[in-house]
Amino acid sequence: MRCCFKVVMGSRDLKDPEGWEFASLNEARQKAEQIARDLAAEELQQGGLVGEDWRVYVTDARGSVYLTVSFGAAILRRYGSPGTSRDASERFQERRDYARAVFEETRGIAANVVATFEEIRARVAQLT
Repeated sequence: MRCCFKVVMGSRDLKDPEGWEFASLNEARQKAEQIARDLAAEELQQGGLVGEDWRVYVTDARGSVYLTVSFGAAILRRYGSPGTSRDASERFQERRDYARAVFEETRGIAANVVATFEEIRARVAQLT
């Protein structure tokens, strides 16, 4: 089956007009989750934030939606799959801890960016 991806990241829309061939919708979902994780990682590395409303839509060639993958669900599914023998409160705790770790890492990246810009400003001021 041929599936296309439409990525919505806030006001940005990215469309894959040609699509990919998949043996099943589950394979297409896995690819959509990987796309979401990759784009989220790129956004965080650049000091940005991942919006709660960011989604990857798996569609047919005409744009009819087969399924939707949220960025948050893709990240959490990768790092704490549901369906294990652990109870829900343990999974929630693990996911909350992971979200906090991502938040702290993002804050660290943002602080490094600010420090770098301050250093650049100081060096430019010395040149003038």
